[in-house]
Amino acid sequence: MARMIAMNDEARRTLSGVKTLMIGGEALPGALVGDLRRATSARILNMYGPTETTIWSSVNEVEWAEPIANIGTPLANQQMYVLDEAMAPVPPGTAGA
Repeated sequence: MARMIAMNDEARRTLSGVKTLMIGGEALPGALVGDLRRATSARILNMYGPTETTIWSSVNEVEWAEPIANIGTPLANQQMYVLDEAMAPVPPGTAGA
């Protein structure tokens, strides 16, 4: 949906009044963040969460376009574990499987 908004002139204009844009559901590509940044000065929050948490488990404010936006830190009373192919924890900052 965010990509569709970014591609539509009329929809992009409506972003000028938005203060916070919360995006979740799929990995957030840096190119899309860049397109949205050009359309709005709103805070852009990347929300991540598996289906089991219903909505989201972590959030990260996206300041600039990265190749893929970071999923952020866990919300209160939640923990996240990033695992490798063998289901073992990976060091902080390492991509999981």
